[in-house]
Amino acid sequence: MNMAFPISGRIALMLAALIWLPASLAGELAATVEWGKRLSMGTLVPGIVHKVEVIPGQRVTAGTRLLVLDQEVHLARLRAANAQVRRAQILRDEARKEFERAQELYDRTVLSQHELSVAEIGLRQAEAELASAAAEVQQARTQLDYSQLRAPFDGVVIEVRAQPGQAVTSEERVPELLVLVDDQQLKVRALADPGTLEALIASDSPQVKLGGKDLQAEQIIPGYEAVKTVQGQELFPVTVTVQRPQDVMVRAGQAARLAW
Repeated sequence: MNMAFPISGRIALMLAALIWLPASLAGELAATVEWGKRLSMGTLVPGIVHKVEVIPGQRVTAGTRLLVLDQEVHLARLRAANAQVRRAQILRDEARKEFERAQELYDRTVLSQHELSVAEIGLRQAEAELASAAAEVQQARTQLDYSQLRAPFDGVVIEVRAQPGQAVTSEERVPELLVLVDDQQLKVRALADPGTLEALIASDSPQVKLGGKDLQAEQIIPGYEAVKTVQGQELFPVTVTVQRPQDVMVRAGQAARLAW
């Protein structure tokens, strides 16, 4: 007896299997790669570029000095501020001794209350001048620090727009002297319809197919506002974060795929 299903029966069974198959079991979306961070950097003080210490494509670690302005003006200001602190310390110490002498004489009823108050006011003024001078030192140190750029995170310098001798003059807008990106933790972005987005979120092990490797997704960040495509579709953005393997070269805008 021939037990084979007719063709129409087999098609019906396949359709039934697809209907009952959970959407989260399998799926794939076209996506593009973006840097984990992209930072356009500039100095917070004006000056003349003294030295650019990196080139495009150079990998740097957090804290690496990238660029420095001429620092003579800032160093001179710091030296002057330190001199003011030393002078203020001498005046404060002298005012303190004067107040202590006045206090001793007052305790012996040799000095009036008014004269004691004058000595105390002199001490408080000297202390205030010392505090003001110390603040000037701190400000000068801050300005000196602002005259150089250091990498705030591990990354790659992808663009250098400065060169030695260039004047940095704007105090209203931070100049864009170089661009640093984080290519370790990547963002992979795609657009999905609501059903596909829910399936991706519900997936146990979403992956990113990139550079011939299947990379485990770390975080899924769904969008909540639809984007209208050129075809007129209303799709939702979704971002997946993933760590780049050391042996995979990545560029922003590179094609990838989200799979689950």
